[in-house]
Amino acid sequence: MHVRLVTLKLKPGSMSTAAKLADHAASEIRGLKGFKNVTFFGNSETGEYGSLSLWETQEDAEAVSKATGLQIRDVVGDLLAERPRVRICEVYGPKG
Repeated sequence: MHVRLVTLKLKPGSMSTAAKLADHAASEIRGLKGFKNVTFFGNSETGEYGSLSLWETQEDAEAVSKATGLQIRDVVGDLLAERPRVRICEVYGPKG
């Protein structure tokens, strides 16, 4: 299993736009190969938002960027304060 962590910064007070982006992203990725789950988070005061999604393989997690990569700007427009950051990591489950 692999996790895909996306963080982005919007202008403060953009929670409704972030929620719209989350709804859009969730509908886009749910049907993709290897998808397991997604959670969205954010702070309306600082403008920091993100998502944490779980995927079967690293390849599945990496394929999301190709399928949805340019759509963030389409949804948030000029509210994007910094370029989104994407990290993919292997999931470790403790033994015992």
